[in-house]
This record gives sequence, C-alpha cells and structure tokens, in this order.
Amino acid sequence: MRSWLLLIVLVLLFAKVSAFSFETNMDFHASMAGTNVLHPGEKRQITILLECEITGWAGSPLPVNENTSQIIPLLTTAKDVRLEPSASVIRVESDQIVVGDLPCGRVRPVNLVVDVNKDAREGDYDLRLDIHYTKILANIDAGGNVTLNYKTGQTDSVSVEIKIEKKEYDFTIESVSSKLVAGREGVVTIKIKNSGIKTLYDTVLLLNTTPPIMLNPKAMSVYTGDLENGKEVTASFKVYVPDGVFLQSYPAELVAVFRTSSGMPAKISKPLGLKITSTGYFRVEKLDEFLSSAKTLRVEQKIQMPSLSIPIPNQAPKQPSTGTQNVITIPSRGFLAVRITNTGEEIRDAFATLIFDNPLITSASTPYLGDMKRGESRNVTFYITSSAPTGSYLGYIIIKYRDPYGDEVASPKIYVNVDVKPTPALEVRRVETSNLGVGLVGDIKVTLAGEGARNVRLYLISPDSTLSPLSSTSYIENSGEKAVFRVAVSDDATAGNHLLYLVESFDTEYASDLVSVAEFPVYVAPKLATFQVVSVKSDLHPDSTGDVFIEIKNSGNAEIYNAVVMLEVSAPLSVAGTSSLGSMIGQAQPGKYFVGTMKPGDVAKVRFRVDVDKDAGEGSYPASVKIVYYDENGYKHTTNSIVISLDVKPSKPYVLIFAVILAIVGLAIAGSFVRKRRSMNK
Repeated sequence: MRSWLLLIVLVLLFAKVSAFSFETNMDFHASMAGTNVLHPGEKRQITILLECEITGWAGSPLPVNENTSQIIPLLTTAKDVRLEPSASVIRVESDQIVVGDLPCGRVRPVNLVVDVNKDAREGDYDLRLDIHYTKILANIDAGGNVTLNYKTGQTDSVSVEIKIEKKEYDFTIESVSSKLVAGREGVVTIKIKNSGIKTLYDTVLLLNTTPPIMLNPKAMSVYTGDLENGKEVTASFKVYVPDGVFLQSYPAELVAVFRTSSGMPAKISKPLGLKITSTGYFRVEKLDEFLSSAKTLRVEQKIQMPSLSIPIPNQAPKQPSTGTQNVITIPSRGFLAVRITNTGEEIRDAFATLIFDNPLITSASTPYLGDMKRGESRNVTFYITSSAPTGSYLGYIIIKYRDPYGDEVASPKIYVNVDVKPTPALEVRRVETSNLGVGLVGDIKVTLAGEGARNVRLYLISPDSTLSPLSSTSYIENSGEKAVFRVAVSDDATAGNHLLYLVESFDTEYASDLVSVAEFPVYVAPKLATFQVVSVKSDLHPDSTGDVFIEIKNSGNAEIYNAVVMLEVSAPLSVAGTSSLGSMIGQAQPGKYFVGTMKPGDVAKVRFRVDVDKDAGEGSYPASVKIVYYDENGYKHTTNSIVISLDVKPSKPYVLIFAVILAIVGLAIAGSFVRKRRSMNK
C-alpha cells in the first residue's frame, strides 16, 4: 500500500515540473496625428496614434514551431484596451475611451474630443492617458496540451505632447444670459473676450439664430469698436420665441466681423445655445363670474333706460297703439374675476385685456396691474356685455407690460371660459298685485331672491303698450326685500296674464353696476263694477220719520247703467214713503232709489225716508245696501249687501215743550168746563 502512494506522489511531482508558462511584456506608445498645436478656449477633435510593443518574455521564451505558431498572436495582443485621461488644462470630453483589442506592432488611430481651458497659458503640455488592458498567458504541459488564461488588471500610461498657442485673431464667449419664454420677445446678453494675440479693429458682433427663434431686425448687431488682447465686452440682442415651441436649447451663432492690423476684413464665428425656459410669465386663476342671457322683446317705441344705456320701449301711453312693433335686445352685463400671478421677471406698467372671438360677447375693461415683482399677484375684474344665448364661451387674456429694458411686451394668450347662465342674478320668487284691472291703476309687489347682490336698482319694462308703469324704478338694499311698482292699465287692455320684464342693476363683492333681466307674469283683472259707501248721514228719532242720506262711489273699472240703490232695514226701523224710479218703471218703489248711469269714480247721493217706532231706544241700528245695475252688454247684476249703521237719537226738546203746553191748555179747558157746570147746577 505504501509503495502505491509513493508512486502517485512521484507522478504528480513529475507532471508539475514538466508544465511551462509563457507571458509577454508589453509597452505602449502614443503620438498625435497632424499638428499638435491647440489654442486656448478651443474645442475640437484630435487623433491619437496608439501602438503596443512586445519588449520580451516574462519567463522562458515560447519556442516557435508548427505547434505554437497559432497561439503567438494571442500572446502578443492587448485585450480590452481602455484609455482614461488624467486631469489637465486640456480636458478630454469622455472620461473613458474604449479601444478594444490592440495587436502589438499595429497602430490604432483613436479620436478624442478635447477642450482647452480658455485661460490656459501658452506652452508645451502633456496629455496623459492611463491604459487599462488584459493579456493572455499560455500554459503548456509535458504532453503538449495548451491552456490559455486571462491576466486582468494590467495598466500602463502614455503621454501626448501638445503645444498651446494663442491665435492671432480670436475671441471666446465668457457667458450667455437669457430668459426666453414662448410667445414673447426676450433679450440675449453675451459677454466675449479677445483671446487672440492681436487687436480686433472696428468689431461688429452679429447673432444668427435658427428657427423657431427669430431675431428682431432692430437689435441684431452691436458695434464694440477695437478689442485689444484680453479686453471683454457685452452685447445684447433681441429675439422672439413663438408659441408652441419645445422647452429646449436651440442652436445659434455669434459672428465677429472686424478688420485685421493690415486693414483686411475678417470674421470669426462661435456656436452657442439659446434655451427656452418656460411657456409664459403669468398664471391665471378664476375667482368668480356671473353672466346671464339677454332678453329679446317686441316693443312699439324706444326710450333710454337711465344709467344703463340700453334701448327700452316707451312706457307712456300718450297715444293709441298703431300696431307697429320693434324688436330690441336687452343685453346683460356681467363680470369675470381672476387672480393674475407673475411667475417671471419683474415687470412695469402692466395691464390686462379680455378678448372673445364671438362678437356677441365683449369686454371693454382693461384693468391696470401696475408694477409686479416675481411671485406677486393681482385680483382683477373684467366687465362683460353679452347678447349671447345660454352656453359656455371661450375667451383669452393678454397681458401687456414693459420689461426691464423699457420695451412693450405682450404675453401669450391665456385661455379662460365664461358661462352664460339662463337665470338672472335675482329671481322673482313672488308677485302680488293690488287693484290691477282693465282701466285701473294698480300696484305690483315683487319679492326677489338671490345671493351676493346688494344695492339693487330695478327697472320695470312692459312690452305691451296697454300696461304702462307709472313708477318704473325701485331700490332695495339686499335681495329678499319687496319692490313696489305702480302700473296703469288702459281701457284697451285684455284681461289675463301679461309678461313684464325687470332689469336688475346691482353690485357684488367683485363688481358693480351689473345688469341682468328677469321676466314674470302678472294677472290683469277684467272690467268690474265695485262700490264703496263713502258716507252715511241720518236724522232719526223715536216715533218719527227721518231722512237717511247715503253717498255711494263706483270704485270699479267698469261703467254701469240703470243703477238702483236698495235700502233694507229691520225693526224698530222701516222704510217710509216711496223712492221714485223715474222714467224706467214709472212709479216709486219702497226702499229703492234710482241712480242711473255711473262711470268709474262717480259718486251718487241717495235719500231714503225711514220711520222710527215710538218704542225705539237711542243707538245704532244695522241696515244693508244693495245695488242693482246693468253692464255694457245689457246683463243685470246685483251686488252683495253692504252693511251700514243708522243712528237713532233722542226726541227733540221742542216736542216735549209743545206737549206740556198742550197738556196745560187741555187742563185749563177742562177746569173751565168744570166750573161752568158747577155754576149751572147752582
């Protein structure tokens, strides 16, 4: 057993001794293709020629024969070569340049973009490049078997000599300042420095832009004069950025046109980028709005509504209607309250306008915003006049102002929508009428309801010429109060419902003198005869016949014919005698008095004789009055009873005295008669 173990150990030791490892030593070289002269502030692409060289073997050299010739290219190739530039006044744009596999003995061109510090001094500089790569090792055992291994983490470095020299004529862009916003004109300020050796004479700076940015022809060039070496100047240009552009940088070019020291014209151009920072300088928030639909009326005449400048039909019925009608529209006047916030630079003398493409809606107000710093807000109100029907309408706000350079600038369109509502600001909740009938003058009491309205001025309009407001205006402080109007109804009016319009002028928290129009029906009663007992006078005493005088007024709106007043009394009173009915019936009737024709407003005086029972006491006794009449169509009507009171007063003193005297005279006659009888008996 021990002999077998010893044999195995000897075999393993022999195999270890008979295996060979082969590895090459590599060295890298680099040089610059073409000129190695760069200029301060210059940024361009250069080409480096990179090469690796086999400097020997790390151990025993690999025997070359027909068995090993195939692995020699692998051992002499730098695998996965990467270049990492070191910090320098010459900055390489990429932090790592991948070269790939580099066979030794071959030159590989490598392109680098370098940027020379604009403040770099003239002289010779080394651009150092650190090299990272991997190489291959070959292991060959005694049996001729080859094993390849990768040896990673290999490093080296190369340096490329670069000479920095100033140009004879050159400039560098030190800074670019701009706040360009879509939809407005902006200013681009560029600071340059003469980085060349010689002076630029009679220098003119020109800015060239590419679409969509457009130059203002009045501010596209700047004369800077002579620029000595190292001198700095600042030039400003105006450009316009249209709506709808992307928020990104757009290419531009700054061109310096000058004369050389020999007087020859020359020019130098430098690229730059112009960045669009935002789409607007203002933010608009809607606070409140009100706008109601307009009303269209058919009227006969026109008047000017006080303080509203709205054509309104004439309300005075001075002449009969001719039947001619005009169609007018009463527009509404509303408002749009918004908050405007300045999200850009400081502005001066700003004002806002609201514009609608629909001609039925207009806004004539241009609220002044004044000076606004960044982040400041203003609450403004736009007054809107509308003849449009109910719906939603789109408008836009444009803000005009002066920028820090004193130029007038207009903001892009900021779109807002306005809703035209079908209901007025103050709705008519309740209508009460009094004595409103054909041929009468009556009152209309209107109760309004609404929120936020105050200092309400109301104007009553009747499109029908047969209804004429006598007091067409009313004022209430707040909604919920009653407004009272007096209206005259002509004799030509028809009974039934009539439509009236109420023009409302009011104030709110954000606006004043707003106008909306409400409509409501009123009922006009037909012609009716109504009566009123104006006065009752009586001269009644117990056990006597006295007079009763009654005044009756036709307080209705209809003329009556063949009117008869009837008086009804009850015990201890009774109607005495007869009341003549004139030619109508040819004889008198008890308790009736003929009046005849009574026009509206006429007062008739009637007289009745009333007997008072002797046992009647002093006081007031009820009686009733009825009127029987015929209307204009010949129909007979009898009114309801009108209750009155008749006063019975005590008997008059002279009656008592006369009775006493009669009694005394009677007693005297009786006494005389008794004395005569006695004397005759004697």
